[in-house]
Amino acid sequence: MQFAELVAEAKDRGFDHVSDTRMGRYVNQSIQSLCNRASWPFLNTTVTGVAPLTISDFRAANSVVDSVQKIPLPYIDRRQLINSGITDLTTVGTPTNWYQTSRTVISVYPANTTNSLSVNYQKLHPVLSGTTAHLIPVEFEDLIIDGAVIKAYKDSDDYEQAAA
Repeated sequence: MQFAELVAEAKDRGFDHVSDTRMGRYVNQSIQSLCNRASWPFLNTTVTGVAPLTISDFRAANSVVDSVQKIPLPYIDRRQLINSGITDLTTVGTPTNWYQTSRTVISVYPANTTNSLSVNYQKLHPVLSGTTAHLIPVEFEDLIIDGAVIKAYKDSDDYEQAAA
């Protein structure tokens, strides 16, 4: 279903008085909630590039591979690097670990801007509008609508119906 169809379906469950904008927000929130519950295969994707690598829809890494060395790079928390006495993260060399410098940026230590990385990751589901379609398998569409309806019940302070 496209976004507009999901909104219409949710409104048809007794919420025709709710604006399309508000129900659209509930649909998008329901999609995000559903997608954040597990590492769904339909959200897996791979991108390649050199570090620091910006991935705008990054949610969580499945693997980071140095494509030149053909080896997986283990994750290390940036704070662990600093706490272990490494104060200059710009030291250049052959990458041994990857870390995040922000929610959307993957970096390597030692720094390296020539070796290509292959990052397999869970992407964030895009926010839908208009006629865009969701990425969730069709057999879960009712869960999207159910989630939107639950949010509509909560918004109208009908917690008993929301719980049902």
